[in-house]
Amino acid sequence: MGKLENLLGKFGVERLYHITAMQNIRTILQHGLLSRELATEMGLIRVDIANQDVIRKRRGIHPGWKLPKCADENRSLLHYVPLFFARSNTPMEYVVVRDGMPSQDIVRFELDAIRVFRLDGVIFTDGNAASNATSFFTNLKDLEQLDWNVIKYRSTCTSQKSKRLKTAEVLVPDRLPGRCAVSINVRDAAAKKRLQAIARRLEKHYAERSKPWLLYRLNSILRYDLEGVEW
Repeated sequence: MGKLENLLGKFGVERLYHITAMQNIRTILQHGLLSRELATEMGLIRVDIANQDVIRKRRGIHPGWKLPKCADENRSLLHYVPLFFARSNTPMEYVVVRDGMPSQDIVRFELDAIRVFRLDGVIFTDGNAASNATSFFTNLKDLEQLDWNVIKYRSTCTSQKSKRLKTAEVLVPDRLPGRCAVSINVRDAAAKKRLQAIARRLEKHYAERSKPWLLYRLNSILRYDLEGVEW
């Protein structure tokens, strides 16, 4: 077992998570998970589940300003694909459902943490990246700075501090390759059928050998109603 595996294993980090809307699945199956800036530039965002006030705030935050050896200080948070350490019960999911999105429209990507952290330029935080109280890191030894009790075990976050800590992030520059995906999770069998129908329509545009990785592997990684996952 290598150094990366040992450091992630020390804190039980095997998977990372990203949530999106079902309506965005077509473009994700084609292009992988993209940063907001890149997806907007390519005209690929169909349904936006993010709070627009938060987006404006994230546009003004540059991780490179807080990191001594960041390669690109001009990148705002919108130039990164945001992932969570927390599997479920994040404040973002609560707000999305509270504001009217049916849980059947939410898609959760489960990603291989080792593959993600092997990518160039990955940054992680000890809380919501949009908060002024949050710190940014590139050295995996700093995983000890995160509150793992809140991230992994607390199902209800009532204070502002616990909400911030629960949403500790991993930030991947620009694009997350499809090969990092371990599973794509939806709420129930009906949602699974909807996603499969989207994929079948998309497959018509590709020869078998030219399919994007996520589309090619979809049937083997698509899951629904996983035990222990709260929606």
